[in-house]
Amino acid sequence: MKRISVITINYNNSIGLKSTIESVINQNYKDVEYLVIDGGSNDESISILNYYNEGINFFCSEPDNGVYDAMNKGLDKCTGEFVVFMNSGDTFASNTVLSEISSLLTDYDFIYGDKIDSLSNSIIKAKPHTTLNSGIMFACHQSMIFRKSELRYDLKYKIYSDYDFVCKNFKKYNRLYYFNKPISIYEGGGISAQVTWQKRIDKYSAVFNHFGFYCFLKSVINRVVKGVE
Repeated sequence: MKRISVITINYNNSIGLKSTIESVINQNYKDVEYLVIDGGSNDESISILNYYNEGINFFCSEPDNGVYDAMNKGLDKCTGEFVVFMNSGDTFASNTVLSEISSLLTDYDFIYGDKIDSLSNSIIKAKPHTTLNSGIMFACHQSMIFRKSELRYDLKYKIYSDYDFVCKNFKKYNRLYYFNKPISIYEGGGISAQVTWQKRIDKYSAVFNHFGFYCFLKSVINRVVKGVE
C-alpha cells in the first residue's frame, strides 16, 4: 500500500477548511497522511484545526510568502510516496476515490482526472495532456496525484507556478494515467484561475522555458485568435 500525502493550504477560509478536512478524513483509503498549512489565519480556522486534530498528521499556522510558498512547505513536510493538494474549500469527489486510484500507483507516476464544478455541479472533463505545451493547464490541480520528488513550486511565478510545476513533473516522469472520472470537487477562485496580465506573463514565460519558441508563439496565437487563456 502506497502512502498518499494530502496537503491543504488555507488562509482565512474556515468554512471551506471544515469541508475539506471532513472530505479527507472520510476517505476509506487507510494510508493517508494529512497536512494542513495555514498562512496565519485570524478567523476560526485554528479552532477547526484543533477540533479535527486527531485526523491531521501535521498542521502549522504561520505567515508565508503566498500560496506557492505554503505548498512548498507542505512538500517539505510530507512523507508520502504520492501527493495531492486539496486546498480549503475543495473536496474529493467521493469517499472512495483514493482507494480507486491506489491500484494505479505501482504502475504510474502521475495520475490525473476530471473535476466537478461546485457551482454548477457539472463534470468538467480533463483536456488531453498534450495541450500542456500550449500553456493550457489540462486538468484541475486538485485532480492530479503525483509521485513525490525534489521538485518544488518556483516562486518567481506569482500566479501560474502550478503550471510550471506540472511541466517539470511531465519532464521527470513519463508514466502518466488519465483516470477518466472526477477526482475533486473544485470550489474555484484560486489564484491561478484569475485571468490577469501577471498570469499571462507567467504562462508565456513558462511555455518558452519548457517548450521553446515555437510553443510560445503557438500559445500567443491561441490567445489572440481563439481567446484561449
